[in-house]
Amino acid sequence: MADTLNYKCPNCSAGLTFDSKSQKMKCEYCGSTYSLDELDKIAEQAEEVKEVKGDHWEGFEPEQWQSDEKSNMAVWSCPSCGAEILAEKTTGATVCPYCDNPMIMPEQFVDSYRPDYIIYAPAIWSSNGDALMTEDVVSQIRYRLLPLCSVVVARKKENDIILQDTKLLRMAEDNGMKVFLLDNANSHGLTNRFSSALAVYLNQGKKMEDALAMAQDFINVELTRESNLQGRSSELYNQFISQVNNFCRTYSDVHFYADQLNVSSRYLAQVTRRISGKTPKAIIDEYIVKEIERELSTTTHTMQEIANTFGFSSQAHLTKFFKKMRGLTPSEYRKK
Repeated sequence: MADTLNYKCPNCSAGLTFDSKSQKMKCEYCGSTYSLDELDKIAEQAEEVKEVKGDHWEGFEPEQWQSDEKSNMAVWSCPSCGAEILAEKTTGATVCPYCDNPMIMPEQFVDSYRPDYIIYAPAIWSSNGDALMTEDVVSQIRYRLLPLCSVVVARKKENDIILQDTKLLRMAEDNGMKVFLLDNANSHGLTNRFSSALAVYLNQGKKMEDALAMAQDFINVELTRESNLQGRSSELYNQFISQVNNFCRTYSDVHFYADQLNVSSRYLAQVTRRISGKTPKAIIDEYIVKEIERELSTTTHTMQEIANTFGFSSQAHLTKFFKKMRGLTPSEYRKK
């Protein structure tokens, strides 16, 4: 009986099948195709690399492991070449010393070891347009990292490459992964700032949808601050935000801020809606509730004292406002 040969994809290590139309071996996962001659040549190159690497070990005498070192080590299997890799038990990702492919240990991200959230913001190109990742690295990210992610924050460029409509992407989304596409990501480092803001809000206990919305608001303000537009709208919005930051503990009325800026309340609302998508009142209330949260977290002031500080007519009025904004009472928030 003739021997059966099984070929693995050099790109993602999945099994290859013969495609009768192209008369080539095809990977069903990453879509790569290879002729038998190409596969033989890749195999020969791999053997040459192994031989060269093997020369470095001639005359090498390994040191003896200490007892405390042994107890902290574990053996992992490389998904690309099958080699056994010795690494610390806490290792989450490394590079296989045999085939040089990146390795991610998915079992390190389950149960008590799994972070509450994994946020990934891919950066395939630099601000100058230079490629920062090879196709192989992109493939490894797509098939090994994406299934572990809670949120992927991407620009359109990265979305077109990393987030292709693949089986694994659909599986990741079925497991709860969310994709957030930044349409206005021309500013350098904007995806990183969005991801950092999202991490802060999630760490504060915000729900995912709320945290995404708050991070978007943060980016909107950042874009406004960084823009070089000389229009009155941009300048007025920045002045409004500054005034709210200075006086939100004392004044919550839109008319006060409109008077300070010498505009009508209606015009101010048009500006804030156009730039941030929010009404002036919504922005004011958000600043007020954040200040109340700071009081609850960093002081021992009573609810009545906090109510007086922010101009609420009673403790009950404060509680009603806070619960409407955050979904829980001030006392419940303080106990968190």
